Amino acid sequence: MSENVEIIQKNSEFTGLIESLGSNGEGIVHKNGTVFFAPFTVVGEKVKLRTLKVKNRIGYAKAVEILTPADERVRAKCPLFTRCGGCQLQHIRYSAQLKLKSKTVEDTLRKIAGIETEVPLTIKSEFQYEYRNKLQVPVGVDKNGENVIGFYAERSHRIIPITSCAIHPEWAESIISVFYEYMNDFGVSAYDEN
Repeated sequence: MSENVEIIQKNSEFTGLIESLGSNGEGIVHKNGTVFFAPFTVVGEKVKLRTLKVKNRIGYAKAVEILTPADERVRAKCPLFTRCGGCQLQHIRYSAQLKLKSKTVEDTLRKIAGIETEVPLTIKSEFQYEYRNKLQVPVGVDKNGENVIGFYAERSHRIIPITSCAIHPEWAESIISVFYEYMNDFGVSAYDEN
C-alpha cells in the first residue's frame, strides 16, 4: 500500500530539521520522501526553507530563516559570505569544521572505495583565516561595463567584486589592488564573457 505523500513544489516553503551535512557542507533535510540540500545551515537547526529545485526525490533549498540556531553556528568573518562561492563553512565553529572534514573523508572512503575505517580528527591549523596560499580570481566586466576582480558566485560566472578575502593572506589584497590600479591607469578592459 503506497502512502499519499505530498510532493513539495519549487518556491514552496517548509520547516525542517537539519539532520546532517553533505560533502560540501550543505545541510540535509528529509521531507515527504525527498532529500533536500540546504547550504549555510548547521546540524540540529530548525530552519524555514524555500524550495529551489526538486527532481527525482532530490531537492535543493535555501534557508529563509533560522528558527532555532545550533550552538556551532557563528557569525561569518567575511561580509560576502553566502554571496561569493569561495567558502561554505564560515558559519560553523572551527572545531565543528574539523570534525566535519574528518567525517567527509570517512564517508567518502566508505561510499566510493568500500573502506570502513575511522579517520582521525583533522589537524588544527595555526591559522583559522588567511591560510590559503593559492590565489585565482576571475577578472571581468560587470553589467555597467566596469572592470571587476573577485570570485564567482556559487554555480555561476557572475563575478562578486572583492578587494580582500578572509581566507587569503594580506599579500593577496595587495595583488588585487595592483591589478585594479593597472587596469584603471592604462585603460585596460577585462574580458567580457558576453
